[in-house]
Amino acid sequence: MLCVDGGLSAPDGDKSERKCNTAVYYPKTENGTIVSFHHDGFGVVCGSKELVITDLALEGKRRCAAKEFLNGARCEELKGKVLR
Repeated sequence: MLCVDGGLSAPDGDKSERKCNTAVYYPKTENGTIVSFHHDGFGVVCGSKELVITDLALEGKRRCAAKEFLNGARCEELKGKVLR
């Protein structure tokens, strides 16, 4: 899902019920930095806003829901890390 002004949008154009927090900006934070955690995924900096990752696939692994990934990860250690 992509964070856009007014709400979240899936690549197929489907709108989500949850709205983006457009009041939070990250102008001096490197793109890809994990900045927040949500019930269905986690937020990374993209430009000066936040992109919510709801699905991911680690290199060489199958695709999984970000929620499943976070269940097996230490969130405290992930916050501030940069995804590449």
